[in-house]
Amino acid sequence: MLPLLFVAVSAAPAAARETLQCPERLRIAEAQLQSPDVPAGARVDLAAAPPLRLFSSGVYSGPPREMAALVPSNEDSRRPGDAGVSVWRFDAPDPHGSYLVCGYGPDGRVQVSQRVGDVARCEAKPLRPSGADHAAGTLFVCE
Repeated sequence: MLPLLFVAVSAAPAAARETLQCPERLRIAEAQLQSPDVPAGARVDLAAAPPLRLFSSGVYSGPPREMAALVPSNEDSRRPGDAGVSVWRFDAPDPHGSYLVCGYGPDGRVQVSQRVGDVARCEAKPLRPSGADHAAGTLFVCE
Protein backbone atom coordinates (compact mmCIF):
# COMPACT_ATOMS: atom_id res chain seq x y z
CA MET A 1 0.00 0.00 0.00
CA LEU A 2 2.84 2.42 0.74
CA PRO A 3 4.39 2.27 -2.75
CA LEU A 4 1.00 3.10 -4.31
CA LEU A 5 0.58 6.10 -2.02
CA PHE A 6 4.07 7.30 -2.88
CA VAL A 7 3.36 7.05 -6.61
CA ALA A 8 0.09 9.00 -6.25
CA VAL A 9 1.77 11.80 -4.30
CA SER A 10 4.76 12.05 -6.63
CA ALA A 11 2.45 12.19 -9.66
CA ALA A 12 0.69 15.30 -8.34
CA PRO A 13 1.83 18.42 -10.20
CA ALA A 14 4.03 20.78 -8.23
CA ALA A 15 2.77 24.32 -7.79
CA ALA A 16 4.49 26.58 -10.28
CA ARG A 17 6.41 29.46 -8.76
CA GLU A 18 6.05 32.71 -10.70
CA THR A 19 7.92 35.92 -10.00
CA LEU A 20 8.04 39.51 -11.20
CA GLN A 21 10.53 42.10 -10.02
CA CYS A 22 9.47 45.73 -10.35
CA PRO A 23 12.55 47.96 -10.47
CA GLU A 24 12.50 51.19 -8.47
CA ARG A 25 13.05 53.14 -11.70
CA LEU A 26 11.81 52.29 -15.18
CA ARG A 27 13.76 53.64 -18.13
CA ILE A 28 11.67 54.28 -21.22
CA ALA A 29 13.27 54.13 -24.64
CA GLU A 30 11.62 55.72 -27.62
CA ALA A 31 8.32 54.09 -28.47
CA GLN A 32 5.53 54.44 -30.99
CA LEU A 33 2.07 54.88 -29.48
CA GLN A 34 -1.41 54.56 -30.94
CA SER A 35 -4.16 57.18 -30.77
CA PRO A 36 -7.65 57.31 -32.27
CA ASP A 37 -7.34 61.12 -32.26
CA VAL A 38 -4.83 61.44 -35.11
CA PRO A 39 -5.46 60.87 -38.82
CA ALA A 40 -4.53 57.59 -40.46
CA GLY A 41 -0.87 57.49 -41.37
CA ALA A 42 0.15 59.99 -38.67
CA ARG A 43 2.53 58.83 -35.92
CA VAL A 44 2.47 59.39 -32.18
CA ASP A 45 5.93 58.98 -30.66
CA LEU A 46 7.13 58.97 -27.08
CA ALA A 47 10.62 60.39 -26.79
CA ALA A 48 13.07 58.95 -24.30
CA ALA A 49 12.68 60.66 -20.94
CA PRO A 50 14.17 60.47 -17.44
CA PRO A 51 13.40 57.19 -15.65
CA LEU A 52 9.98 56.88 -14.04
CA ARG A 53 9.84 56.02 -10.33
CA LEU A 54 7.83 53.09 -8.99
CA PHE A 55 4.49 54.48 -7.78
CA SER A 56 2.56 51.35 -6.81
CA SER A 57 2.45 47.57 -7.05
CA GLY A 58 -0.46 45.19 -6.67
CA VAL A 59 -2.48 42.25 -7.91
CA TYR A 60 -5.42 42.79 -10.26
CA SER A 61 -8.41 40.67 -11.24
CA GLY A 62 -8.33 40.85 -15.01
CA PRO A 63 -6.20 43.07 -17.24
CA PRO A 64 -4.87 46.21 -15.50
CA ARG A 65 -6.76 48.52 -17.88
CA GLU A 66 -9.95 47.31 -16.15
CA MET A 67 -8.61 48.77 -12.87
CA ALA A 68 -9.81 45.90 -10.65
CA ALA A 69 -7.08 46.07 -8.01
CA LEU A 70 -7.45 43.45 -5.27
CA VAL A 71 -7.04 44.29 -1.59
CA PRO A 72 -4.27 42.26 0.06
CA SER A 73 -5.53 39.50 2.37
CA ASN A 74 -3.35 40.83 5.18
CA GLU A 75 -4.50 44.46 4.79
CA ASP A 76 -6.34 44.50 8.15
CA SER A 77 -3.29 43.29 10.08
CA ARG A 78 -0.92 45.93 8.70
CA ARG A 79 -0.15 49.10 10.64
CA PRO A 80 -0.27 52.60 9.08
CA GLY A 81 3.09 53.44 7.56
CA ASP A 82 4.08 49.76 7.51
CA ALA A 83 6.20 49.07 4.44
CA GLY A 84 6.00 45.34 4.94
CA VAL A 85 4.97 42.41 2.81
CA SER A 86 1.52 42.32 1.15
CA VAL A 87 -0.12 38.91 0.70
CA TRP A 88 -3.03 37.92 -1.56
CA ARG A 89 -4.68 34.49 -1.08
CA PHE A 90 -6.92 32.86 -3.67
CA ASP A 91 -9.41 30.08 -2.91
CA ALA A 92 -10.14 29.43 -6.60
CA PRO A 93 -8.75 30.51 -9.97
CA ASP A 94 -9.85 33.99 -11.06
CA PRO A 95 -12.04 33.67 -14.19
CA HIS A 96 -10.61 36.99 -15.43
CA GLY A 97 -7.00 36.03 -14.69
CA SER A 98 -4.69 37.37 -12.01
CA TYR A 99 -2.16 40.04 -12.98
CA LEU A 100 0.86 41.37 -11.13
CA VAL A 101 1.08 45.11 -11.79
CA CYS A 102 3.80 47.72 -11.25
CA GLY A 103 2.71 51.33 -11.77
CA TYR A 104 5.28 53.99 -12.70
CA GLY A 105 5.25 57.77 -12.94
CA PRO A 106 3.55 60.38 -10.76
CA ASP A 107 0.19 58.62 -10.92
CA GLY A 108 1.13 55.04 -11.85
CA ARG A 109 -0.30 55.26 -15.37
CA VAL A 110 2.68 53.58 -17.01
CA GLN A 111 2.16 49.94 -16.08
CA VAL A 112 4.23 46.81 -16.32
CA SER A 113 2.07 43.72 -15.87
CA GLN A 114 2.36 39.96 -16.00
CA ARG A 115 -0.46 37.44 -15.97
CA VAL A 116 0.12 34.56 -13.59
CA GLY A 117 -1.36 31.08 -13.74
CA ASP A 118 -3.72 29.55 -11.20
CA VAL A 119 -1.92 30.31 -7.95
CA ALA A 120 -3.07 30.05 -4.35
CA ARG A 121 -0.95 32.88 -2.96
CA CYS A 122 0.97 35.95 -4.11
CA GLU A 123 3.34 38.00 -2.01
CA ALA A 124 4.76 41.46 -2.76
CA LYS A 125 7.88 42.32 -0.82
CA PRO A 126 9.56 45.72 -0.93
CA LEU A 127 13.22 45.40 -1.85
CA ARG A 128 15.77 47.39 0.11
CA PRO A 129 18.70 49.09 -1.61
CA SER A 130 21.99 47.36 -0.93
CA GLY A 131 25.45 48.92 -1.03
CA ALA A 132 26.14 50.83 -4.23
CA ASP A 133 22.83 49.66 -5.73
CA HIS A 134 20.50 52.58 -5.06
CA ALA A 135 17.65 50.99 -7.00
CA ALA A 136 15.34 48.68 -5.10
CA GLY A 137 11.69 48.07 -6.01
CA THR A 138 9.20 45.29 -5.31
CA LEU A 139 9.45 41.53 -5.75
CA PHE A 140 6.30 39.47 -6.41
CA VAL A 141 6.39 35.74 -5.68
CA CYS A 142 3.31 33.61 -6.46
CA GLU A 143 2.75 29.90 -5.87
